[in-house]
Amino acid sequence: MIKNIDGEELYKSLKSRKTHSNKYDYGHLVCIGGNYTMAGAITMCALAAMRSGVGLVTLLTREESVISVLKECPEAMVKTIEGFDERQRAEIYQILQKARAIVIGPGLGRDAWSRELYNLVLDYLKENKPNCPLLLDADALYFLSQDHDSLKSLKHTIVTPHSGEASRLLGGSGSDIDEDREGAVKRLADLSSVALLKGAQTLIAKREIDYEIYQNDLSTAALATAGSGDVLSGIIASLIAQGHDCFEAARLGTWLHSQAALEYLKEGYGERSLIATDIISYLRKFL
Repeated sequence: MIKNIDGEELYKSLKSRKTHSNKYDYGHLVCIGGNYTMAGAITMCALAAMRSGVGLVTLLTREESVISVLKECPEAMVKTIEGFDERQRAEIYQILQKARAIVIGPGLGRDAWSRELYNLVLDYLKENKPNCPLLLDADALYFLSQDHDSLKSLKHTIVTPHSGEASRLLGGSGSDIDEDREGAVKRLADLSSVALLKGAQTLIAKREIDYEIYQNDLSTAALATAGSGDVLSGIIASLIAQGHDCFEAARLGTWLHSQAALEYLKEGYGERSLIATDIISYLRKFL
């Protein structure tokens, strides 16, 4: 049975900030992506994560993306990745070691640099931090589709495909996925700890003894816009870094993502005019 997300109840799980606290009390998130010409994707992911309350964000990205990232999100720490020699690998490992959660994929691309970075991150986590939560989105799902077993030894993973990405992971076409979304999200949940299948009514599933599935009933076509998925990934990963488990973060993050869009519409703006950064701006009404 598919249940509706109880966003109001999940919202209560957000803890008040302590008077005597610092940024490290609210988690360190590492965001990985932003290949050539795609700085916007990783920037929106980082901005959404910061707006959702994470204490610190570090980006691993191309040198070309740094100016764009810091112009829009000066709060982020940025590490440029151009090669993978011994020194560079050691620096990447040091950053990953400090992460409370990791998101990989927004603007990652599919070239040799992307593949090397993807493999390096997964190999490091398997050998050193199998319990570190990892969210895979966008181009990271492309690499996952070529090796379904690559997440098996990791304990806390989330995949967040839309129908087209899900069809690459599962076979068939996007229309096949749309015709049996419940079946698709169950199969995705067999690949990772938590599966989030984006769409008009986003489905979120996990499998323990049986499948547990939730749907988001706050759908709006306004969210069908470039960068919306990058923002969603940033929100969810931020919540995980702050201490929510992956399944709870996926449900709460999806609800907050929709609530921000609906709040935008309530102020009299039209569905067509919403862009992804508007979602980030309206998160402040709830967080």
